[in-house]
Amino acid sequence: MNLKITTQRRVESFDADLHNKLKISSVFNYMQDIAAKHADELGVGYQVLQEKKIYWVLSWAKVEIEGTLPSYGDSLTIETWAKGKNRLFYMRDFLLRNSAGEIIIRGTSAWLLLDSETGRLTDLNRMGLELPAFPDEHALEEFPGKFDFPGEEVRINERTVLYSDIDINKHVNNSRYIEFILDCYNYEEHENGHIRALTISYKGETRFMDKLKISRTSLSNRSSCDIVKAERESDAKEIFSCLVEWK
Repeated sequence: MNLKITTQRRVESFDADLHNKLKISSVFNYMQDIAAKHADELGVGYQVLQEKKIYWVLSWAKVEIEGTLPSYGDSLTIETWAKGKNRLFYMRDFLLRNSAGEIIIRGTSAWLLLDSETGRLTDLNRMGLELPAFPDEHALEEFPGKFDFPGEEVRINERTVLYSDIDINKHVNNSRYIEFILDCYNYEEHENGHIRALTISYKGETRFMDKLKISRTSLSNRSSCDIVKAERESDAKEIFSCLVEWK
C-alpha cells in the first residue's frame, strides 16, 4: 500500500488551450483521475464503495499555478496523498511537476462521502473502512471556507446541461464546471490574461437538461479577481461558486 502515488501524463492536443498551454479543466481531470486510482489502491475506491452504496463527492478545491504550464506534447508528473479529515471533509493534496522536476501547480481538495440511497453524509469508519493519510504534509495549507458574491452581476450566461456534460454518476463532472466558468470570459480576456489561482466550492448536483444561470462579478477589494457562481433555474439552488484570480 502506497500512502503517496505518482503518475506521468503527456499533454495531449485536447488538453491544450489557445495559448498552447495545459487547460485548467484538464488539471482537474488529472487530479480526479489520480485520486480515483489512489482510492482504489487504498481500498476505498469506486467498486468497494459501490458495494456499500456510498460514493465520493468533490466538495471544494483550489489550484495555484506557480510555474510555466506545459504545452502540447510535454510530459508532467502528478503526485497525490490523503491528509485525513478536517471537520466533515476528507482532504487530499496534489503536486504537478514539469519534466525537470519543478513544481508548476499546487492543489488541495475536500471530499465528502455520501450515501447513494439517502443522499446523506456518511463516514468511512462507520462503513468499516479506513483512509491512511499524511495529515501534516501540505501542497497548500488551506481548507474549505465561504466567499460571498458581492456587487452587481456584470454578465449572465445561461447553460443547459446536455448529454456530453454527464459523467459516470449521471451528473455534471467537476471539471466540466471549470469549463462553464472559463466560458464566462471572452476571447480577448483569455488572450490577454492567465489564471493564477482558482478556488471552487461545489454546492449541488445538476443532471441532464437542468438549466443553469451563471453570473460573474469583479471584486472591488481585490484586483484581477472575480467570483463566478451558478444557480439552477428551476429552484434557484446554488450549484457552485468560484473565485478566479488572474495575473
